[in-house]
Amino acid sequence: MTATVAVPSAAPNDQLWPSPGRWPTPAPQRNYPCPSAVYHGSAQVTGLLKSKTQDYVLTGRQIALDLAGEEAPDSLFNERSASNLAASAAGCSNGPLSTIDILTTASLVVTGVFDGHGGDCSARYAQEAMLGAIAADRRLHAGLGGGDADVTRTALKAAFARVDADLLALQETCECEPAPARGEPSRGQHGGLAAPSPPSASSSAPGQPVCHDGTTALVTVQLGGLLAVANAGDSRAVLCREGQAVRLSRDHTPALRSERERIEAAGGQVVTARGAARVLAPAVQGASTVKALSVSRSLGDPDFKATGLLISEPDVAVVPLVAGQDSFLISASDGLWGLVGDQEAVDAVAVVLAEYARMSATARSGAAKAAARALLKLAQDCGSVDDITVVVTVFAWGAASSGGSASAAGTAPRGT
Repeated sequence: MTATVAVPSAAPNDQLWPSPGRWPTPAPQRNYPCPSAVYHGSAQVTGLLKSKTQDYVLTGRQIALDLAGEEAPDSLFNERSASNLAASAAGCSNGPLSTIDILTTASLVVTGVFDGHGGDCSARYAQEAMLGAIAADRRLHAGLGGGDADVTRTALKAAFARVDADLLALQETCECEPAPARGEPSRGQHGGLAAPSPPSASSSAPGQPVCHDGTTALVTVQLGGLLAVANAGDSRAVLCREGQAVRLSRDHTPALRSERERIEAAGGQVVTARGAARVLAPAVQGASTVKALSVSRSLGDPDFKATGLLISEPDVAVVPLVAGQDSFLISASDGLWGLVGDQEAVDAVAVVLAEYARMSATARSGAAKAAARALLKLAQDCGSVDDITVVVTVFAWGAASSGGSASAAGTAPRGT
């Protein structure tokens, strides 16, 4: 079974995004056609006005599928020689990365873009905590494994709420520690995920203010031919379907009527400053300035969460990939999308992939990384001065994958 994504007409601030509830809901099943391989590449650049980036990223992290007692099929995908595709090392968060997933075992593949504001504590924490929440959530695994879109949406929303609640609790009592060298989350014993490092007071300089920053969160979870996209904030995921851009997430800003009405109903105020709609934090007695944010959903941001001005609930889209039609996915922060249109970005990636298609199989493994770097350059050429984070996921459809015989379980181990 496949499903197409309706793209209704929309207001400029909601362009290409079907309103919640209008996504086609695929019937639960376990035989979605799946790609024969998935290539991931990411790239980052620090904004011109910043001393260091506040963004963190997950690039194709693989998590073993846990069906909590359900027996997975012995052979989930077409047999494929792993030696033909060498899985490269997992990427750190502040440089171009390239990874390959060979689809032979039952695994979830996770990407994430965490665009911090006011600091990098929340983005750093969310990067690790979200991956851990997804790894531990058997309901999410069962939802994706059974092709159940409703269960998948509910589980991802619960994961966002859990990470946000834990982060806010830490921010009440802890101060930010200096950011470690950027990289993918560390692994604990038995190959599991190490607990996320909380904002810690122990290593903070005396008098350092409590960390009250926040982060947007765009997370994709792929299991075979089923893709789930969860977004809170103004990062964006765009799918290339038959050469056309299909937006799979909605930008959460105070400019959206529904977001502005929610904020005002909670007693908040939305103003326009420096050309963008911004939500004002409640005034603090004795303070000479007032905090303002141009996003309406996030993780962290305790100064805005206490009165409900910002929320962490993501929009979640669950989309069956269409064999031979869905070529790649772009996940990126607003440093890209603020100046580059959806179709413009899709066209730029398509040019890079076409160039690599003429090369050897080994060389083609770098196509996703090269495409991510090309998008960075495009945004900078358009005048972006913000932090930019881009993840490109390329879907390779083999002859067997288009037949639709593979189950909805996911991707093979990577070299991480």
